Amino acid sequence: MSQPRTSTRAGSHAGRGFRYQDAAAAWLAVRCWAGDLSYGSVTPEGLDDAELIGSDGRVFVQMKSRRDQLGPHGRGDVAAHLRDLWTRASTAPIQPEQLILVLERDVDGIEIQHRVATPLADLKTLMTLVAKHKFAGNWIERTSILIAPTPMESAINLLVEKLECIPLMAAIYFAAIADKVGNLSDDNGVRGPGDFLSLSVSDLEHEIKKLAGTLSVADLDSAILRGLCEPVDFLTPLKDADFYLGVDVQPGHISAGLLSERPEARLRVLNALERQRAVLISGPSGSGKSGLMWEAAKESRHTIRWFRVQNAAESDVVELLRLADTFRATAHMPIGFVLDDVGRHRSGLWDVLASEAATRRNILLLGSLREEDMFLVERRSLSIEIREQPDTGLAERIWRELKDPRADKLAGLERALAGLQRAAPRIHSPAHPRSTPSGRSTGSSSTARAREAPRRVGSAPGGLNGGTNRWDR
Repeated sequence: MSQPRTSTRAGSHAGRGFRYQDAAAAWLAVRCWAGDLSYGSVTPEGLDDAELIGSDGRVFVQMKSRRDQLGPHGRGDVAAHLRDLWTRASTAPIQPEQLILVLERDVDGIEIQHRVATPLADLKTLMTLVAKHKFAGNWIERTSILIAPTPMESAINLLVEKLECIPLMAAIYFAAIADKVGNLSDDNGVRGPGDFLSLSVSDLEHEIKKLAGTLSVADLDSAILRGLCEPVDFLTPLKDADFYLGVDVQPGHISAGLLSERPEARLRVLNALERQRAVLISGPSGSGKSGLMWEAAKESRHTIRWFRVQNAAESDVVELLRLADTFRATAHMPIGFVLDDVGRHRSGLWDVLASEAATRRNILLLGSLREEDMFLVERRSLSIEIREQPDTGLAERIWRELKDPRADKLAGLERALAGLQRAAPRIHSPAHPRSTPSGRSTGSSSTARAREAPRRVGSAPGGLNGGTNRWDR
């Protein structure tokens, strides 16, 4: 057997970039199957992160993820990725015809259309940074950049369009495809040129037809129609004018940029999920538990299909497990359940689900828990508990908002200040009610952190184109 290529990744637990790579490679495979691209197979972890092989020749694809809080990819970083891509292609035992650099985020200061492979020759600012590289003359005209922030969602939309199926069914098809990509990546990590395994268009068609014959729309919708759970929408921003008044944090608040990023805390949560598959984030009311929980879920959305548990009881666990089985959840593409405020009414449900997660590698649990309720969870040993301290970053942000003199924010700031003043009597009570008389939730909110912001912050200042390929999916 040939020697395997040197890789910066080692198996399915090597970090977030590897997970994004699985989702992006699966998306490219779906586009080949759909006829958008004229390639017949995808080879994950071949001579590069992925290879596309077909009538148009061979393409090396390199994929780079980037965490939300880091913002756009820097131009210098992208230039370094291009040089690495060119060096790898120039020294490979089999030369490709084209190269693609796939990026999860935009490039700083350069407008590039999403999901469209833009020729590097059209991006003058980037081209000038790499034009003097020793391999530039051979590759500049054959290199494209592709921005793909949501590979899973894009693939599901394409499957819905081509198959005329419901999104939930398309999500199952994509999960099965991504799971195969992940397994092939693991296998190819110990193989070498001429021995790599690929996923062909025929393989995808077979997998889809096999699943279609076993899936029931009724089974898919059962838990959701009964209100037991719902799929989590991480993409739609929730522009909540009253966010700083003290509302429960929702995924849309994160998409809208209303929370400050906590990369270290989020990494602790994700590492804990990998170790034990059930994580409880605890802390006092208003410490940012819900925000951190949703941040971690959003960060891992490329390969974990998250469902928010709503009106489920212990007797409904069988239905939730049936949902995971119906979705063909695997270790590579698991199902995740989120329980916000485990507390008094959900501790038994958490205990039963944690017992299941302990024996099933295809289920993950993520929950928040007020510290005064922690002893209500009887089987805490089945979970990793992460205690979250008050989010001083968000508190500082609110304080800066309050000091911002711009007129267009005046009304909102006045409401925020009034809300903070009304909340003051409750904040110092360790067991203050979860709701105000008007019904607005105060737990899992930013109110308590904001009131303390002036004291902590002090004097914070105010203020691939051509041919039959279509790369626009």
